[in-house]
Order: sequence, then structure tokens, then C-alpha cells
Amino acid sequence: MNVGGARTNLPEMTGGAVFEENLEKVESLRPLEDGRTLGQLALRIVLNHPVVSVAIPGAKTPAQVEANAAASVRPLLSEEDLHFIQEVSPL
Repeated sequence: MNVGGARTNLPEMTGGAVFEENLEKVESLRPLEDGRTLGQLALRIVLNHPVVSVAIPGAKTPAQVEANAAASVRPLLSEEDLHFIQEVSPL
């Protein structure tokens, strides 16, 4: 987390019930990693959205750039995966 950043004072970022609930949601997505990191999975979810043509993730290291680029490589998420994600965290 970007300590001192604009989002560090939001309840969902600093602890408490909302933070714990969000952390549980993230952990419940781990079975979908399938050789990907959670960051790559998050990018894949964004890229899977029908109205999204490009995502511009941040990166501080060459390894992060490579990991982000790998998230755009197929296969896409299955309908089953998308349904599970929607159950965990409806949009």
C-alpha cells in the first residue's frame, strides 16, 4: 500500500470490518489464480470486461511490467470463473 497516499485514510484500506470483508473476498478468489498472481488475475478480470479495450496498470520494476503483460495473454476467464467472481463481488 502507498503509505501516505490519498487512499490510506479510507476505511476499506485501513482496517476494520470493511477491510476484513474485502480481504476475505480477495482470498476467496485465490482458487482462480491458476498460475497467475492475484494482480494478474485482477488485470485479467478488467480485460475480460466487454467494454474495456485496454488497461494501463502501473509498474515500478521490469518484473512488474512483465507480469502485467502476461496478464493480457489468453486464455480469457471462463464463464464459470466470471460467474464465481460476480458472486464474490458483484459489480
